[in-house]
Amino acid sequence: MALFLLVFGLVFELPVIIVLSVTLGIVDIAFLRKYRRHAILINALIAAIATPSQDAFSMIAMLIPLLILYEASIWVAKFVTRKKGSEDAESERNDEDKPSDDSDLSGAPA
Repeated sequence: MALFLLVFGLVFELPVIIVLSVTLGIVDIAFLRKYRRHAILINALIAAIATPSQDAFSMIAMLIPLLILYEASIWVAKFVTRKKGSEDAESERNDEDKPSDDSDLSGAPA
């Protein structure tokens, strides 16, 4: 029973792990969407191994949150990358507006 509770707790860390890996550039959203079927199978295997009994109810009780959290993490990762992209574009625009450090505007010899 303790293993079941431990694994259920780890399951709810899935979005954090996925968003962190997308933010660090380890995987991207297209990869997560492309291999969604593989993720469903892997999640089903994890749910089957982690459940203490052999009944289908406990496996499904773990599989459904895994699948929902996987899909939610894709949406959150999409939101985070879109926000990060807009911040990068804004910082680039601000950098273009500033004069470069190479040009000496004072006219004094170096």
